[in-house]
Amino acid sequence: MLQDFSGQNLSGRSFRGQNLTGANFSNADIRGANFSNAILQNANFSGVIGGLPRNWLITLILISHSLTILFTLSSISIISVIRFSISNAFFESNLILITICMALFFASIVIAAKHNLLKTIALLAVIIIASCGIIFAISNSILTEFKTELVFLVTVIGSCLTISSISIINIAFSVTAIKTLSQRYYPIVIFSALIAGFFGTIFRIIFRGGNTATLTDLIISPVWNWAWIDMIWGSIWSWSVTIIGVYIGLLSFRGHKELTLIRKAAVALSTIGSTNFYQANLQNANFEKAILKNTDFRDADFKGTWWSQAKYLHIARVGNSYLKYPVVRQLVTSGCGENRNFDRLNLQGINLKNANLNNSSFIGTDLSEANLQATELSNALLIQTQLDKADFTNATLTGAVIQDWNITVNTKFDKVRCEYVFMRLPTEDNPNPLRKPDNKIEIFAAGEFGDFIKPIVDTLDLYHNQNVDPRAIAISFKQLAENHPHAHLQIVGMEVKGQDKFLLRAKADNHIDKSSLSADYFKIYNQIKALAKQELKTLIAEKDSRIRSLETMVTTALQRPSFYVENQINITSQQDISSVAAEIQIILEKLEKQKHPITDIEKLATIALAIEEIRKNPTLEARLINALKAGGIQAFKEAVKHPLANILVATIQGWFS
Repeated sequence: MLQDFSGQNLSGRSFRGQNLTGANFSNADIRGANFSNAILQNANFSGVIGGLPRNWLITLILISHSLTILFTLSSISIISVIRFSISNAFFESNLILITICMALFFASIVIAAKHNLLKTIALLAVIIIASCGIIFAISNSILTEFKTELVFLVTVIGSCLTISSISIINIAFSVTAIKTLSQRYYPIVIFSALIAGFFGTIFRIIFRGGNTATLTDLIISPVWNWAWIDMIWGSIWSWSVTIIGVYIGLLSFRGHKELTLIRKAAVALSTIGSTNFYQANLQNANFEKAILKNTDFRDADFKGTWWSQAKYLHIARVGNSYLKYPVVRQLVTSGCGENRNFDRLNLQGINLKNANLNNSSFIGTDLSEANLQATELSNALLIQTQLDKADFTNATLTGAVIQDWNITVNTKFDKVRCEYVFMRLPTEDNPNPLRKPDNKIEIFAAGEFGDFIKPIVDTLDLYHNQNVDPRAIAISFKQLAENHPHAHLQIVGMEVKGQDKFLLRAKADNHIDKSSLSADYFKIYNQIKALAKQELKTLIAEKDSRIRSLETMVTTALQRPSFYVENQINITSQQDISSVAAEIQIILEKLEKQKHPITDIEKLATIALAIEEIRKNPTLEARLINALKAGGIQAFKEAVKHPLANILVATIQGWFS
């Protein structure tokens, strides 16, 4: 019996490792619940409230708040070291130069945030520390005539700038964490950090002035003195560190790609004590309209998971799943991906049922096991897309470009709506998109696209990359057919794919291991290529004329790059002809016992019934026609030991002549 937790308060409950397949959690409060390693296939989490319990939320906000204030105050202590190291006279006389240097420093941090913040700051730190080390190393020899204060000053400034950069990063981390935890408290935290910077500056001035100093003596004075300079200098410095840290934090929260590390760390902090689906099996689970703020989904199995209208996935901890891509999060929650680029993303197992993906690009994308039922894919680019076990049932593919897409026998095309497709993307050198159907005014009728695509799906593709030998190909394929009679191998296409590259495409039985067939073929092919010319001629002489016919076709394909074969050429073994003949003979003998045909009309009626029986078995029909097409007509007549065999063969030949 399926378990029902709908509407319940499950905050803080542990379901770790439990089998909850098909359980109903709809509209439940699962904040702080632990589902790690649980089996939750087909579970219903629609409308649930996930995330942090209130006590954990308050704790983490206070920690982030404290970190922001702490690193703001640390920037004040850093600037204090610089001011202690500079005399008032020197500071006042070089105030403009110092201000410009400070502005350049902060500007470089802002620019770095837009490009690669962490690498830039690390580089600055290395340069500053290295410079200080060099100055220390040579101070006793080269700089003896200079004041020792210069060495000390450069060292202090370099260290302070490095520490300020670290403070900015930490403030950015704290701000990102606060934004992840709560939008409500974010402005309060920033305001309190700025206030802390102001009062921290005042306390620093009081401390520098000595125990007898007062605010009246140091600040509230009609005379422009060092206290005022310190006040302005310290406030600007601390506020600059805070504001730039906040700015970088906002960039990080919005998903700036160069600040991924900061964002990941902040999200990791925000999921401590939150709803936990770590390594859970969420196949085909339903999270429609769920609130998933600060939820931990690391290493969970999302195959077929439904995310329609789910909220706050952008601040959930999603690990390395497809949800890490902002464009994919928007797609799975809204169902709208029209005119979007999903090139080369790993979307294995994604559920895009009913999604609008018209004019979208999936070049090199992995959509294996994806649910694409009723998906709109008109004019989509499905070039080199991986589609093993993908489900296109009721999908629309009109105008899609399907160049080199990787579909298999496990790819579903039931009831696909498709008027036409393009086999390749047009280029300047080759503008022909290879429209199918070829006639521009012709379209696929209902259900015809599945029939069109099926031969392409169920093929053995034999790629020859260099030194293509038509004779070796012909002999090898004939030998392969004889070695594997139950594979029912039929050549369905030949194509030149670039300089000295040749593709031989063959149809094989669905249950045959094509990888094994390919390995066997190339083993034979390489052995035959190694034979001397005389040995090769002797081998060809031992084979029938079909070897020479196939060799001629391969040679023609190699000489004419535009040559493309797309029909069935059967290299049927004698064993297969005998097998088909035996089945036909059984049908004829059975009907003869039932009808006892004597006159010509009765014989023709019996043949008609035999043909009807054959057509009820599509596999037998295909094998019979292919045997006759391959030139085994006389051999087939001789194999069927029945007086009606000649009439039957003549009738069947009419099907394809």
